[in-house]
Amino acid sequence: MYVTYTIKNWPKTCQNPEHTFWFCESTLTEAAQRAGLEVEQIEYADDYDADDRDPGYRWFWRIFRIGRPFLPKLMRHTTMVAVLRKA
Repeated sequence: MYVTYTIKNWPKTCQNPEHTFWFCESTLTEAAQRAGLEVEQIEYADDYDADDRDPGYRWFWRIFRIGRPFLPKLMRHTTMVAVLRKA
């Protein structure tokens, strides 16, 4: 999804200007360890908005919804929520 979004919106590719990084689990875990923290729990949340006004996004959402059950768990969601604690 993000590759398509980036191509469509280049060079303005960040959906939320307050976000400065995108992490996968291993990168987040490594960054936490370097900061003296450890990952206690990671969960994934649904944040796709089927009511988005962009017609391209709505088409993406329709296609994604059909294929979503066949994707690995990590690819079904785009928002990762992590709980960290001091190591």
